Amino acid sequence: MSKFKVLPIKPELAQEIREKMIDRDGHQLFVSIANENGYGPCRSCLKQFVTGDRRIVFSYSPNDVDHPYNETGPIYIHAEVCEPYQNTHAFPPEVENGRIKFPLVFRAYNDKGVMIDARLQNGETANETIESLFVNGTVAFAHVRNAQAGCFVAHIDRAGDENENTEKIESSPC
Repeated sequence: MSKFKVLPIKPELAQEIREKMIDRDGHQLFVSIANENGYGPCRSCLKQFVTGDRRIVFSYSPNDVDHPYNETGPIYIHAEVCEPYQNTHAFPPEVENGRIKFPLVFRAYNDKGVMIDARLQNGETANETIESLFVNGTVAFAHVRNAQAGCFVAHIDRAGDENENTEKIESSPC
């Protein structure tokens, strides 16, 4: 069993976006059609979009803490209800090795939401990169982003409390 859980956006948020077509920043939303360059992934099911998929883009901020590391940016979900990502103990293969491959960056945060590490995927699998981040006991969670576009992909939590934080690090790689 892995030491982490890969989490998509909350199903309640996806439902709210689909029903209201207004994001939490007040933007009026619309449905667009994915073309051959529209790979996504959907931040609910974590599957890449295929040509013809109907999708909604909206502003999203994945960090609950209100400070400079709370980045807001555009993300997509399927316009129709899709099954939220379920295999949370493994990184989604369609994100890592999908139809269109894109570089990933993994950003690790402490329990105060301050970024304390960041790594580009560099020859390792996504699962290996995530496991290596959580070796640091002060890492409370991580975010995966598209390294080219900067868009949020998924949230990663520890699977359990076996690595209790003992030292608090307040520095940042920026």
